[in-house]
Amino acid sequence: MNTIASEGPRPQLSLDVETDASGRNRVVRRHVSWPWSLPRGFRLHGPRGPLTVLPQAAAAALLSGDQWRQEIRVSRDGQLRLVEAGATLVHAGPHGPGSLTWQLDVADECTLAFFAQPFVLMAGARLQQEIQLCLSESGTAILFEGFCLRDTCPNPAIGWQSELAVERPDRRLVLRDAQLVDGAGLLRLDRLCRPARAFGSVTVLAPARRLELLRQDLPGGAFGCDGGYAAIGALRGDMGLTLRLVCADGGALSRILADVQVRIDRRLFH
Repeated sequence: MNTIASEGPRPQLSLDVETDASGRNRVVRRHVSWPWSLPRGFRLHGPRGPLTVLPQAAAAALLSGDQWRQEIRVSRDGQLRLVEAGATLVHAGPHGPGSLTWQLDVADECTLAFFAQPFVLMAGARLQQEIQLCLSESGTAILFEGFCLRDTCPNPAIGWQSELAVERPDRRLVLRDAQLVDGAGLLRLDRLCRPARAFGSVTVLAPARRLELLRQDLPGGAFGCDGGYAAIGALRGDMGLTLRLVCADGGALSRILADVQVRIDRRLFH
């Protein structure tokens, strides 16, 4: 399988999923070390439906200077729902931002739905996230990400940086989406649409036939969102859709993400 090149130390979480001879999705390789816990997967959508796995950070906190690396691969017609079991706190400290790198590989006719929980940024916390996705032309990837503030007022020292890079198996870069916000920007935003304490995005990358299904529940333009603002737009080259969210608090963000998850599940896995 062609993957985005891996650099640096061994990942703390590594998971490979594919179908077996009976057509069932199963884990064929796994590696788990601190801070991750990985319970056994289950099939929520029937015996031949996607495998659902709930990874959880055992410490439930990313500390200043921490570097977490994760690798997820889906091959041989595999379908994986990766659902984080809980939110992760991000703490401030003297050793720089906490960082996460996700290396994701989705082969032909495979599906990865990564329903991540929003991070919770404590006062002065900074987070850098990198998502490297190798996606085949007939593969489907759904990616959730976001964060909310622990404090009632944005802290000037807070920082959030997330970059998504999508490549084809031939190493062609087809999409780059960079998000960056700091405390000063959050304070300015707060004057425009108070309160704004939680922010999220959903990226949907799929071939045309699946996009048409998903658009039935995720139409373009403004999106109904209790306690915030949301809109859906098309990505360049008809690669997929992007949903951006600005919410009053983490609870409102979690509710709208849960609603989007149900809509996606209904179209992809039923």
